[in-house]
Amino acid sequence: MTNKPAGQDNDEDQGRWSEYEDAVERREALYRSGSTIFWDLTVLVDLWLEELKEVGLSTLDPASQAPPKQAEARGPERSLPWGDARPVRLENGKVLWLGFDGDRTEQGYRSIMVSDEPLRTDAAIVATLAVLEATAVNKKKLNSEIRRLGALLHEHSNTPLEGPLTERVTEVAIQLGESNARKRDLQFLQKDLHLRFFEFVLALLRNRRPGFDELPLEEQLNLLKRASSYVREIATTSLKLAKFLEYGTAKGLPTRTLETAAKHVEAAVLKDVADLSPEEIAERFGIPEPPDFAIKKDYPEARDLVDKGRSLLEDALGEGGWQRQVEDMKAEMKWWEGLSERERWAERWVERMEHLIGPNPFGDLARRQARGDDEPKQGKSRLRYNPFAR
Repeated sequence: MTNKPAGQDNDEDQGRWSEYEDAVERREALYRSGSTIFWDLTVLVDLWLEELKEVGLSTLDPASQAPPKQAEARGPERSLPWGDARPVRLENGKVLWLGFDGDRTEQGYRSIMVSDEPLRTDAAIVATLAVLEATAVNKKKLNSEIRRLGALLHEHSNTPLEGPLTERVTEVAIQLGESNARKRDLQFLQKDLHLRFFEFVLALLRNRRPGFDELPLEEQLNLLKRASSYVREIATTSLKLAKFLEYGTAKGLPTRTLETAAKHVEAAVLKDVADLSPEEIAERFGIPEPPDFAIKKDYPEARDLVDKGRSLLEDALGEGGWQRQVEDMKAEMKWWEGLSERERWAERWVERMEHLIGPNPFGDLARRQARGDDEPKQGKSRLRYNPFAR
């Protein structure tokens, strides 16, 4: 691994971290001093990612069924995991770790260290996964989803969650699909539930708590609710920090920046692409009729939204770029109008799959089948994920 910032080749840069070319010394320095030595962020990222990949997420101790803890007793700079430690379980179920190679006392023996702090490498891996797998969903909405999910799960079965939540949700959805009166509940499971968020949290709970699958369903849901709140905080706070580092001020983050810009862009698209009038745009955004409308027949606020949106789009696309984009979008509208409903579903499916996995090898086949040009053979469809196969 290279220990100098990318793009810097002078002798001074090459010698900055030369004293830490030895892997053991570099690792000790990373844990001991971190950014005070490896102050270039690119280097620091490379070192920690390499370290996290090397150590991985810790496994549970076979006897205590608990993860190892962090050693901190030798001073604030000491953060490497203990090499010699033993777990002990308290009456409340909490597991502590005792280390028998602490600092030497005045009497000559080594002190015994006691710790309940998780390994920082474990916490770093979990936090990274939380940002990538979870979403910064509103806390009130999150709790509401768990309550509603719990009610539907209990209604279907009180058996504990033993496998993927997706499978149980699918079973409930199939049951709800048989009743026309339960369409709202079905839509909640299929579209409104943050299923990936909860599946990830359940994976964490199962990894750290081997007996989780044997707990009663209600207790599982209570743990899911609490753990989800911590995961949500990590995802939300991490994203806030990233935004602040980019454009925050001493007063914090500017509010409503994204919402306002998106509104301006949408107004420009509605005017230039969809050919809506200022009055129609005002109605779309809930802009009240101005006092002098009877005389001027105009909506200055709607026009202002359009102008600001055009300015943003022209800045992004360059001179003449927005007008070319308008022409392309109008052509796309005309093409879309010529598609059947079946073909539109095919396009949406292909685009969703390409968004998730990149180029979709089944895309052309799905389009042909939607047009009726290439119906699948009898029996199992050749297109595993094709929603149009019969």
